[in-house]
Amino acid sequence: QEKNIERWRALGRPRVAVFCATCLAGLQGYAQSAGQWQDEAEREQWLQGLTPLWHMISPPAEPERQVLAGKNIVAHSPCHSPAGEGPWLESFVRAYGAQVQMLDHCCGLGGSMQLEHPKLCSRVGSAFWASVAPETEAVVTGCAGCVLHLGATAPRPIQVGHWLELFVTQ
Repeated sequence: QEKNIERWRALGRPRVAVFCATCLAGLQGYAQSAGQWQDEAEREQWLQGLTPLWHMISPPAEPERQVLAGKNIVAHSPCHSPAGEGPWLESFVRAYGAQVQMLDHCCGLGGSMQLEHPKLCSRVGSAFWASVAPETEAVVTGCAGCVLHLGATAPRPIQVGHWLELFVTQ
């Protein structure tokens, strides 16, 4: 935390774009550290400067190509997502022509809970996959941890990735 905040100060306290919902929650948690901030205004500047990347991208009204046409995709809103990310993701994926199932169910990753209660996390993950439509080809999410966990537990041939990976196909 100290090194990240020192670097942020050295760069002139810029806005920080964050692509992962859980990473954003962790960075927001820095604000709780006492003695880290020069004053309350700086702490607030840190919090206001943390920007989810999706806030900076609008779903296109009319994309040049319907690169996801005919695809069945689950748009997963992670547990740590800021309000609005799920509907944004659904609109984004749908704008490129996909059939979208929106899920805000926990994937079962659970951070340290995965270490302490792996069987419970496994049951939560199984419940997630049980709610996924059988014709699903891919799951996209806004959390790197969810990508790892869902990717490790996905039934074949479902692909899992971060929504940023959709830009690669365009």
